[in-house]
Amino acid sequence: MVFWRQLSNYAEQQKKSGILGFRQFNAETDELIDFGVILDPFMNSIPNRNLSRNHVAMMIGACMWMPKSLWKSAGGFPKWFQTMHEDMYICCMVRLYGYPVQMINSSGYLQIVENRKEKGKVKQRVIATVARRLSDHLQIMLDDLYASIPIREIHSPLPV
Repeated sequence: MVFWRQLSNYAEQQKKSGILGFRQFNAETDELIDFGVILDPFMNSIPNRNLSRNHVAMMIGACMWMPKSLWKSAGGFPKWFQTMHEDMYICCMVRLYGYPVQMINSSGYLQIVENRKEKGKVKQRVIATVARRLSDHLQIMLDDLYASIPIREIHSPLPV
């Protein structure tokens, strides 16, 4: 059965439609990468390799399915998002609203795993890609913050 049909059939059986995903395998080695992801108390992601644990905190966004109505209810992505942790964001957001994030054990997909040695070269003791993203995110968040404060309050004198 085509895996999209499996997703649709599984979603129809859910009491409350949430986010669904499949097992992820390394395309070169065929080894299981994860069956979703659990989070430690500090929100660090830990690959779930326990196939009997299908309720997870999040899944990698390469193969994630959710109803369009759920996407709209969760509000989609904030405009300051670029390319980091969007899968974690949307999974945590729908879980906050009480929707499930579940893995389906009936199928899986192959993921090309990039060479981690080449990712995020260190430049002047800072990882350049992360520094650029943080700078962009901070600027957009500050712009949003200042846009939400009426100008008269910013320039009004402090009470004596």
